[in-house]
Amino acid sequence: MVDVTLNVTYAPVRVAKPSIAAMNNPPPKGAGKMIGKEDASRCVSIFKTLGLASIMIFAVVSLVGMIVIWKSGLIERVISQQLVIEKDTEVYDVWVKPPVKPIVNIFVFNYTNVAEFTAGKEKLKVKEVGPYVYRLSLEKVRVVFPTNDTVSFQEKKNYQFDPVLTKGSLDDVLMVPSFTVLGTVHKLDKLLGGLPFNPLPDSFFTKEPFEKIKVRDLIWGYDDAIYDTVRPFLNMVSGDLPAKMGLLVGKNSTDEMRFTINTGMQDINKLGIVSAINGKKKLSMWRSNECNRVDGSEGSMFPPPQVASGLRLYIFLAQLCRRIPFDAIKFMVTNGMPAVRYAPPEDVFSPDNPENQCYCLSGKCPKNGLFNVGPCVFDSPTMASFPHFFQGDPSLLDEVEGLKPDAEKHQFYLDVHHKFGVPLGGKSRLQINIVAKAKNIAPMKRFKRDTILPVCWFEVSVDELPPEVKSALKLATHTASHGLMYFLLFVFVFSSGVIAYYATKRTRAKVARPLIYSELPKKLILVQKK
Repeated sequence: MVDVTLNVTYAPVRVAKPSIAAMNNPPPKGAGKMIGKEDASRCVSIFKTLGLASIMIFAVVSLVGMIVIWKSGLIERVISQQLVIEKDTEVYDVWVKPPVKPIVNIFVFNYTNVAEFTAGKEKLKVKEVGPYVYRLSLEKVRVVFPTNDTVSFQEKKNYQFDPVLTKGSLDDVLMVPSFTVLGTVHKLDKLLGGLPFNPLPDSFFTKEPFEKIKVRDLIWGYDDAIYDTVRPFLNMVSGDLPAKMGLLVGKNSTDEMRFTINTGMQDINKLGIVSAINGKKKLSMWRSNECNRVDGSEGSMFPPPQVASGLRLYIFLAQLCRRIPFDAIKFMVTNGMPAVRYAPPEDVFSPDNPENQCYCLSGKCPKNGLFNVGPCVFDSPTMASFPHFFQGDPSLLDEVEGLKPDAEKHQFYLDVHHKFGVPLGGKSRLQINIVAKAKNIAPMKRFKRDTILPVCWFEVSVDELPPEVKSALKLATHTASHGLMYFLLFVFVFSSGVIAYYATKRTRAKVARPLIYSELPKKLILVQKK
């Protein structure tokens, strides 16, 4: 009986010849059944082992998967590839006709003491009036795909006045600098070559450099006798001027400027980057190829890898005919989603910035905080700045009283989704100023030469995204990127729990059950056998 048991337990491949004693003493009843139960128990043990091994593999794979997704941004890259501009896609439909309607706030500077200034008693004082609010609807029209990786279009704009948000009325009458007088003086100054005397009689100008005007006319245009007189001559040197003078004349329609941008199909790092304006890859009004280079985003989307890496972004501002750099300044949450806030660097309009030298015409740069937009706007005496000369030369505040620069109110910034490069909010803020030149010409005798007169400033803002846009972005942000992570985490925790349960159960079983003969060490059994 002992020999048979040992042979079965430790040498299953040997067939022992039964002894005569064993034949005369048959095994007790049920011995065969005991051997069958042991084989069944062994099969169950094998299945348990295989099951635990599979669970361990699941745990390892889920852990590795979580690490790969977390470190590599795999899900974000897959989603980013879905943001390319391709016809017959949801992204294309939203890009062509954005559901977001920006709010346009227009603040006008009302000059309150022109009579005292003209009499030489006081320096000019201004009071900010507004905002006069419009809701802007945008649509891209005449869309053409010249190549697989570029798309060209024009932008159709529709401004809708919002009387509820407006403080004041479009019929408000304000005192503002006269575009026609200051613009005509600017042209005469260039034609006369800066002569120290004025060859024209004082009676040549019958208008003063300031005029009373309704806000409605200031924004959308008005008739002016001087402008009507000089316009045919100006057209010969400055191109086709609009029929009326006004801040947004011709803007409530399809823009004549045609953009060509990259679709991101072949290179996601070029998504939304402008490659041509009106078919031209370079401008011609600045002093170098670098400043004339057409580059930067058109503002509706940015290359996701650049945003994720925190690299400097560029936006091509058509109203300035140049690209503007934007640097990442902080991480934040905008509209419930992770975002990077971008803003122009402090020296963006500084003459000390080497990158701005090619924008300085005739070898002369404007003061810090000013940008000469004249070459971009019919060669007019126009300067752009941030509102209230924010981040500008302090001397700009000495010309006019009533300006109070404030970062909270006047900084230009943009919040961009930190993974997908989609704008989530922001405020575009720029101020329009006009230059009073030619002190020797009659209406300008009271001014210092090149006095900068603020006219108004614009704020284009997106504070709240439409619910459908917000839901789609949140789904992509949280469900896509975190959903798989949570699933893998569940698999890992569940698998680890199962492994821990069986390990604990096996340990307890070994401690609790009595030692049986078949589990004795082999050497000990062999010794007893001898």
